[in-house]
Amino acid sequence: MRLRNGTVATAIIFFTSFLSLSWYTAWQNGKEKLIAYQREFHALKERLHVAEHRTLQRSSELNNILEQFKRAIAETNSSKDTLTTFSDETQKLLKELASRKPLQVPNIFHHLPHLLNNEGSLHPAMQIGLGRTGVTIVMGIPTVKRKVKSYLSKTLRSLIDKLSPEEKLDCVIIVFVGETDLDYVQSVVADLQKEFSTELNSGLLEVISPPAAFYPELTNLKETFGDSKDRVRWRTKQNLDYSFLMMYAVSKGVYYVQLEDDIVAKPNYFATMKNFALQLASEDWMVLEFSQLGFIGKMFQAPDLNFIVEFIFMFYKEKPIDWLLDHILWVKVCNPEKDAKHCERQKSSLRVRFRPSLFQHVGLHSSLAGKIQKLTDKDFLKPLLHKMHVNPPAEVSTSMKVYQGHTLEKTYLGEDFFWAITPKAGDYMLFKFDRPVSIERFLFRSGNPEHPGDKMQNTTVEILPVSETGLQTKEMYKRTEDRFYRIEGNDLEYRTVIRDFVSWSELNQLQLNTSKTKEMIINVQKKTSHFTPVNIQGADIELVDSYKFLGVHLNNKLDWSVNTHALYKKGQSRLHLLRRLRSFGVCRTLLRTFYDSVVASAIFYAVGCWRGGSTDRDRSRINRLIRRASSVLDGPLDSVEEVGERRMLAKLTSIMDNTSHPLHDTVGSLSSSFSRRLLHPRCKKERFRRSFIPTAVRLYNTCTT
Repeated sequence: MRLRNGTVATAIIFFTSFLSLSWYTAWQNGKEKLIAYQREFHALKERLHVAEHRTLQRSSELNNILEQFKRAIAETNSSKDTLTTFSDETQKLLKELASRKPLQVPNIFHHLPHLLNNEGSLHPAMQIGLGRTGVTIVMGIPTVKRKVKSYLSKTLRSLIDKLSPEEKLDCVIIVFVGETDLDYVQSVVADLQKEFSTELNSGLLEVISPPAAFYPELTNLKETFGDSKDRVRWRTKQNLDYSFLMMYAVSKGVYYVQLEDDIVAKPNYFATMKNFALQLASEDWMVLEFSQLGFIGKMFQAPDLNFIVEFIFMFYKEKPIDWLLDHILWVKVCNPEKDAKHCERQKSSLRVRFRPSLFQHVGLHSSLAGKIQKLTDKDFLKPLLHKMHVNPPAEVSTSMKVYQGHTLEKTYLGEDFFWAITPKAGDYMLFKFDRPVSIERFLFRSGNPEHPGDKMQNTTVEILPVSETGLQTKEMYKRTEDRFYRIEGNDLEYRTVIRDFVSWSELNQLQLNTSKTKEMIINVQKKTSHFTPVNIQGADIELVDSYKFLGVHLNNKLDWSVNTHALYKKGQSRLHLLRRLRSFGVCRTLLRTFYDSVVASAIFYAVGCWRGGSTDRDRSRINRLIRRASSVLDGPLDSVEEVGERRMLAKLTSIMDNTSHPLHDTVGSLSSSFSRRLLHPRCKKERFRRSFIPTAVRLYNTCTT
């Protein structure tokens, strides 16, 4: 990375394949304020867009009132006595209105003429809740009577429990009970009031049901696409259910998310959907998909719902809802003169897929009687491939070839990860900041769980400050010939983990004793580096070279010299007690018991852990103590090698037999399909080859043969 002199700062980094990066800076009063301002701006923009749409909607409603007014006037034309009851000005206005002959605009009654037969056909038959409006996200959940099992309660519990108190105030969940049997509807409402009374009373949860007059006659439907009559009726009613729910939700929020009554949600799903939608506020999208299955997790902008409902009404008898949604996208952007691939590319700009999925389908028994559906979203368990973040304004470019639209610009804006192909030596990434920034720390993260091998290898990061005045850390880094400072590493991720742990402790009423907290940095390289101490609650943590953990001394070089020295000192002091006991004339049997329980327990403590990695010099020091103890007892004693091998084999056997042991699967993966031997793990470093598992495997194979 490079920062060039002048009014522009430039950054260069050489790397391979995947890259997800974050800059942490102290600029414009902090990153948190910038994020908040951006989200408020996008939310305001969306609300203004919704307000404009609602103004057009009110205008359309006024036109409908005008049409009704004209019909009333036409009815009174046959009776002159009726007109005489109005004033002269009113009669003049009525005549002007009656004289207008505009074209008749189609509306819902053209597609569902039976609705004119009942005034309450578009009013919910049952409506429970506070009627909350003005939220960011409205979630709609249609549910019907299932003959086998209902998943509604578990679905609501999964959605509600994963909402924070602030998020519960910024959304509303609408349960649409798509049944006309009022007794059944009331039973569902009673169950929900019993389990979710708090959510109903707060306005978070609403329950509605349609009137029987809303549905047309569904017995004489045309069978299409090889579906049975029951299935055609089921999917047709389902289309109408979705439409009623969307019409009810259109004026309640900025975004509408369509869900089903047999799903579970991921933690933090609400914030993820909201942030993703706000990031794409400037894009011309129509649907955001947070699940790849059917009509689950589909987000729409509230102004688009009326258009979608109108399209569904035109073809609600013809096709299922997910097909109709795809046809809407086709009508909007596809060119009949182009091929199918071109159409898919165009539709992808309107239908944006978020990965991994936030919702999983769990229902086995479908709402269609007798249907078993084992649908699962394979993307649900996949981890997030990139982390959303905010960086200072900059112009970015790269010399590498971008793959599948995963551009560097989207990465820098926190919208995607960067993916490049065929990297070569000398490739770079260039960041030109709009103005110089004060960099406190930075983070470059490469690789992801789907492609763990695509990581930065053999990279360099170089920085050129705009001004070297007051630069305090320049002695820490090498300077290149062109006056750049080369940064050879950073510990941001490590410090982030510590900060998160401290925050978690405070939230869970746990107080850290900073005076007893130590920091040990493991560095096996010959070259030593300078590290800034970790700061917890305003106190710098002491940096130590070794630390005693569970009785074992670990040092920053990952060797066992410190541990051996501690064992040797403890063994010497206890060996002195053994000599004193012999001088008192204690019998040999008691002396051996004392040796096993006091001396040997000290010098052989955790020998299975450190025996393989210890040096010859370390083991010889322990064996020297054993020989002295042997002379006191007048008998042979096992050496540290013999005791260590015996305990390592016993521990390895215990791990293989204990399925709950953390290393059980690791050792089990080394099993050979041809013999009882274990496959030796590949060891690139001698330090790993001398560690517990490789050493224990060699001993096990020796004993097996």
